[in-house]
Amino acid sequence: MLRRFAPYWELLRERWDGLSQNRRVAIVAVGLTAIFAVALLLLIQPPQQYAPLYSGLSADDAAAIIEQLRQQGVPYKLSNDGTAISVPVDQVAKLRLALAAQGLPKSG
Repeated sequence: MLRRFAPYWELLRERWDGLSQNRRVAIVAVGLTAIFAVALLLLIQPPQQYAPLYSGLSADDAAAIIEQLRQQGVPYKLSNDGTAISVPVDQVAKLRLALAAQGLPKSG
C-alpha cells in the first residue's frame, strides 16, 4: 500500500529539495502557525454551560430520562445523589417538551 504513495512522496521530496531555504522556512512557519492557531482556538473555546433539566427525580424517572437523552445523543450531567439531571442550557426547553410528550417524568 505504501508503494502506491511512493511516486507522490518522491515528487514532493524533489520539489522540497528545489526550494530555497527562505521558502522552506516560510512554508514551515506557515504550517506551524496554522497548527498553533487551531490548537489555540480549541483551547480557548468556552466550556459548555449546563442547566438543570429536572431535579428531585425518583430513580425510575432519572433512569428513563437518561435513556431518552442517550438515544437522542444529548450530553448530560447527573448529580451525585442521582436525583437531578443537567443538560446544555440551549436544549433545556426543547428537551422538557419532548420528554413531557413521552410522559416523563412520571412523578412530580
